[in-house]
Amino acid sequence: MKFNKSIILSAAIFGAASLVSCSDSYLDKEVDLTLQGDVVFGDYDMTRGFLANCYTYLPDAFADYSDANSRLNKDCMTDNAVCYWRGYTHSVMDDAYDASNHWYANNYWNTRTAGIRACNQFILNARPSVVGNAERTGDDNRLYDRFIAEARVLRAILHMEMVQWFGDVPIIGDDEEGKPIVLTPSMPLPPRSKAEDVLQWIADECDKYKNDLPFRYTNEEENWGRINGAAAYALKARALLYMASPLHNESGDTERWNKAAQAALDFISANSKCWNPYRLHTAPGNDPNENYYDCFITNPVHNNEYILSRSVWRGQTPIEEFNSPCGFTGRRSATGYMNPSQNLVDAYETIAGLPIDHNDSGYDEQNPYANRDPR
Repeated sequence: MKFNKSIILSAAIFGAASLVSCSDSYLDKEVDLTLQGDVVFGDYDMTRGFLANCYTYLPDAFADYSDANSRLNKDCMTDNAVCYWRGYTHSVMDDAYDASNHWYANNYWNTRTAGIRACNQFILNARPSVVGNAERTGDDNRLYDRFIAEARVLRAILHMEMVQWFGDVPIIGDDEEGKPIVLTPSMPLPPRSKAEDVLQWIADECDKYKNDLPFRYTNEEENWGRINGAAAYALKARALLYMASPLHNESGDTERWNKAAQAALDFISANSKCWNPYRLHTAPGNDPNENYYDCFITNPVHNNEYILSRSVWRGQTPIEEFNSPCGFTGRRSATGYMNPSQNLVDAYETIAGLPIDHNDSGYDEQNPYANRDPR
């Protein structure tokens, strides 16, 4: 696959180091606004800690521990994989859930909106006089602007998650005066907007704040998992790609595909102008097979294919547990929950960078793995 195909947010998105309980009762609690105004945002460390807590609302795409649900993976709801457990995934496909009993959907809705609310509280209350906003060299240049940009892109990511699950959703952004909308759990949300409008809003938010963030942090060890400029560029490209999809493009506007392609090219250009920090991972020896294998087991801090990642919750091993073949044992026995399909295999391109159904790809049905992307 060509590099521009890999301009995506990492499958495992970052969670803050101090992870909190992920029970519904915790996530439904309203943050003490009195404490925020009087104490939290008057103190640098508490302000920084509040922003760190906003990161805990980001999901883990391998297994949504952040949603108290360790058995759901989106790939099992597509043609990419087949799940052998006749559990939630199959129940959704069989229309076994509706608005009255779909507690999974309610959980996703509630956690995403709670995370958006936390981001809005931070954006509204953080103070440049406390955080500081001086120009300096390194990652902390104009730190207040960077913190606000982190929170705004986090908010955009959570909106993106909601669009992926629900389609038309409310935009819980800023009011007419440009102030973040902070709602308590008991207050009604704004009316739903069309998915394409939400996706355009996400792209616009990323565009506004991407340059307030380091494209990649110089001190990756210290800032691993923080929102960076590259994540904003990548999220914009993804939002515009979704917007161009027939699912959200009923008129068939081909210009949307051009905008999505331009956003992806903008990422590549920005990456080149930086110091090309994001590139294909290379293992010792540069063997193509080892490169791909090593990409999945290397510390994300040292992996140049990860744009934004988060740690797995509670010290567990969902990647091995759910994806390895049955019989694989270790800290936890594997269950073979998610099994790749032939559709996923066929999605890999030829070495010419073309899909296998392209006339000039050189694909041979009798020898399907010849001249293919080694991954």
